[in-house]
Amino acid sequence: MPIGRTVDRWGGRVAVTIYSALFFLSVIGLSFPRDWLSLTVAFGMLRALGVGGLELSCNTCLQQWFSRRRGLATGVGQSINAILSYAVISNLVALAVHQFGWRKTYVLCGGTLLVVYTPIAWLLVRSQPEDIGLLPDGGIAMSTGENGVSSGSQCSTGGNGVSSGSQCSTGG
Repeated sequence: MPIGRTVDRWGGRVAVTIYSALFFLSVIGLSFPRDWLSLTVAFGMLRALGVGGLELSCNTCLQQWFSRRRGLATGVGQSINAILSYAVISNLVALAVHQFGWRKTYVLCGGTLLVVYTPIAWLLVRSQPEDIGLLPDGGIAMSTGENGVSSGSQCSTGGNGVSSGSQCSTGG
C-alpha cells in the first residue's frame, strides 16, 4: 500500500489511523521471531510501517497545515518526535525490557499503540485545515451565501497568530 497514495485517496486522518494500526501489528510481530529470517522480515515490516507509513503520513498532514512556515513546523514536529522517542519512550522501553523481557515488551508496546495512539489519531488528527473551516497558517476560510456570493472575510495570520490588515480581504 503506497503511503502517498493512501494519504491522497483517504486523507491524512484515515492514513495515520491505518498506519498506526499496521504499526501495532508489526511491533507485535517482533515478539515472535525465532530465527534470523523471521527477525529480518519482522524488522523490515516495522521500518516500513513505522517510519515509512506512520511518520510520513503524519508529516504529510503537517505539511498541509502550513505554507509560509512549513520548514519551521516540520522542524518543531521532528524535534518533538525525537525528544519523545529518544529521551522518554526509550527509557520506558528499557525499564519494561528489564522488568518483563524483550518479547513481552514488544507486545506491551504494540498494545499501547493500538489502545492509545490509534484512537487519538482518529479523534484528533485532521487531514487539512479546510476540514474544520480554516486555511493553512491559521487563516479563516471564507463562507459563501446561498447564492454563491462570498460573505465574511478571508484572513491569513502572520507568524505570531495575529491577522494583519494587508492579509485580509473582505467578501461582499
